[in-house]
Amino acid sequence: MNRFFQIILLSFFMVLPFISEASWEQKKKQADEAFQSGKFSEAIKIYEESLSLIPEENNSPELHFNLGNAFYKSNQLGSAILHYEKALILSPKDNDIFKNLHIAKEEIKGDVIPIRPFVLVKWWNRLKTFLPSHIWAFIGIAILWLGIMGILIWMFSKNRQWKKKGFFTGLILIFLSIIPFLLSFGKMTMESYHNRAILMEKETPLRNSPDGTGDFVIYEGTELEILDQIGEWAKVRLLNSDVGWVKKKEMEKI
Repeated sequence: MNRFFQIILLSFFMVLPFISEASWEQKKKQADEAFQSGKFSEAIKIYEESLSLIPEENNSPELHFNLGNAFYKSNQLGSAILHYEKALILSPKDNDIFKNLHIAKEEIKGDVIPIRPFVLVKWWNRLKTFLPSHIWAFIGIAILWLGIMGILIWMFSKNRQWKKKGFFTGLILIFLSIIPFLLSFGKMTMESYHNRAILMEKETPLRNSPDGTGDFVIYEGTELEILDQIGEWAKVRLLNSDVGWVKKKEMEKI
């Protein structure tokens, strides 16, 4: 009898992922239909229910993208930008996500003008997103092993010409292997640690201290970099490098 119940329980856990996937697909279809009918509030509710059915590590960029669209149509700019950003993290080369995010950011009030990054920094950041972190690590290991083989040729070859080629080739490859390792580390940090947030309030002052006064007002959808957190307050930096304090409940982490 006990064995019978064990088999039933095992069978249930085996089919559970397929039930969840079917429920997610059904919810998504309902949300898509609500969106197409202009029922954006209903679509938001169903999309959020769909997200709750998926483990966070398996989040769908399409679902965040659609949710961002529904929030944008509902004039909830902060939530729209938040989900576009989440979608872009999951699918950094998707032009549709990038385009809609750009359109939404154009509607942010205020005059926070981002400081343009140095061209090499911009190139490096784009290169990081080109491949997953484990692929960059694999490339680094492959180049490192090729470099080690070159050094071994230099150490054990009796041919003077081969020794010279092996030494210089091995040395160059070992140094080159550092680049994909750095790209892997940078992408892994980007994937696992998000210190960015989006302001969800319509407007709030950027204070010079938690108990201080506001220097100027920032608006819904503004991107924030979290530098520190004390109690209900967070020290943040804007894209123009201005630093100040806002309440944690006024923002949501990407």
